[in-house]
Amino acid sequence: MNRLILNRPLNYGGRLYQSGENVAGQLPPDMIDLLRKNGAITAASDHAAEPPSGESMTIAQLKKLAAETEDVELLAEWLRKERESENPRASAIRFLEERIAELEKSQSLGNSDDEADDEL
Repeated sequence: MNRLILNRPLNYGGRLYQSGENVAGQLPPDMIDLLRKNGAITAASDHAAEPPSGESMTIAQLKKLAAETEDVELLAEWLRKERESENPRASAIRFLEERIAELEKSQSLGNSDDEADDEL
């Protein structure tokens, strides 16, 4: 089954869904279609939720999966697992650290834009 990951927060049906949250099966099909058309949702396969483990995942696979998510907590978990593995890969660690920093920067820029709008 695929996961449907929000690219930005969504207030729908009296609930606030967070960016990076899986909304598969929680929203009606017409809302899913609208979110897809607006680029607000990304489909990711279930294996993307599983953290990489040791030599079972190549760096290329790791990069592909990391590019499919904006979930900083998930990436931090992958980073922790990589660091704790028997043979940690420096390139995987460096890539995950850079991806997390990139997402945190973009999220903080998004928050500062929201705050600037509130001040106007």
